[in-house]
Amino acid sequence: MAAVGVATTIADTNMISYTLTAGTFDPTSGIMAGNWTLGGLATPELGNVLNIIISNSNQTATLSISGTVWARTVDYTVAPTQAAFTVGFAAPSAAAITVFDA
Repeated sequence: MAAVGVATTIADTNMISYTLTAGTFDPTSGIMAGNWTLGGLATPELGNVLNIIISNSNQTATLSISGTVWARTVDYTVAPTQAAFTVGFAAPSAAAITVFDA
C-alpha cells in the first residue's frame, strides 16, 4: 500500500510538517535526517534537515531545517525515503510544501 502525505509550513520559519493520511512512519528510521530529501526550485533556501520529531501515532513528521521557508510563491518539496516508513507502506513521490502566511 502506498503511503499518502501532505507537507505544510508557515512562511519565515524553519519547520516543515509532513502528515500522512495513509501509512505510518517508522519511529526509529523516520527520525533519521538522511531518510528525507528537500527539493524544488528553491532548495538552497531550505538548507539541510537537522532534526525530525515523529508524533500523532507515527503519522506526522516535523522537520527542523537549517534554512528558512521564505514565501508562498516558491516551489519547495519534501520526500521521505522508503526507509522512513513501516513495513507494508511504499514511500510516496515528493510532496509540494504548502506555505501559509505567518
